[in-house]
Amino acid sequence: MAAEFRKEKGMSMGEYHNSVRMKKACHLLRSTLMPVGEIAEKLGFADMLYFSKKFHAFAGVSPTDYRKQSQKEY
Repeated sequence: MAAEFRKEKGMSMGEYHNSVRMKKACHLLRSTLMPVGEIAEKLGFADMLYFSKKFHAFAGVSPTDYRKQSQKEY
């Protein structure tokens, strides 16, 4: 099943799951005033620092900087 998923999506199931969580984090950072720690917890990250590291790898900026940049767009 994992091989078929990779063939279809071009990534592993774990990578896909993390991508979905990071896209949800982006949405929450743009559309709410929820603290970063609360967003991390809501998305299943027990450690906010680990969440920040994974978010930075995904988006290229920290969650806080992402929120600031998205607020400038509006």
